[in-house]
Amino acid sequence: MNDKTYAPVEAAIGLPDGWTRGGSHPGKFEMGLDEGRSCCGSGTAAAYIRSLSPVPVPNSFGTICQKFYPKNFLGQKVKLTGRLCFNLVGTESWTGLWVKVDLKTSHNRARSFRLDNMSGRKLCGSSEGEWIVCEITTDIPVNVEAVSFGFLMVGLGIVWSSDLAFEIVRPLSAPVSPQSSDELIDLHNNFSKLAITKPDPTGESNNKQRETQEENTQPTDLEGRLAIKVAD
Repeated sequence: MNDKTYAPVEAAIGLPDGWTRGGSHPGKFEMGLDEGRSCCGSGTAAAYIRSLSPVPVPNSFGTICQKFYPKNFLGQKVKLTGRLCFNLVGTESWTGLWVKVDLKTSHNRARSFRLDNMSGRKLCGSSEGEWIVCEITTDIPVNVEAVSFGFLMVGLGIVWSSDLAFEIVRPLSAPVSPQSSDELIDLHNNFSKLAITKPDPTGESNNKQRETQEENTQPTDLEGRLAIKVAD
């Protein structure tokens, strides 16, 4: 094994409000903020995911993620950008950002409209200490239920992330990122447990839950700051 990959982070702390840990086997990954590492000299702590298993577990991944109602993005095309720094072990290990868009249905159930976890353009190996800029562009329909996003790591190694932000893309006809070829996120994550509560099928608490949902309309970055860029 690579000692550099599995070296302890310098100063691990918990995640900001609104962010959560997830994945197929979250107990096999250490996740948090590393106060000893910042992106491009910004001085802010980077989030990290580090594998704890000594051997690869098939299809095992960890993710740090967030869910929000995109009130300011309805009917728009948006781009998520973020920086990743990574040192991964093995040919099956990879990392990337991800975005999942769910739509409302007439039966108060969300269905997946779009998922991009960069599985078709995954980052492997080592970034050699450099921060790699990643982007995902997607449409946000007006009947959206929620947007979930974050970064993930599959396999063995460590990855840091920083500077996650959304911005509106012009024109509306601009191309979107390719759909993911697998359902890695859908298979292993129960997004109903994240920040936005699904509407009650009985309809008795829909109004209260919608009020709670609309309070969480602004995504935050991994330092707890507003993660929306002003479009030019």
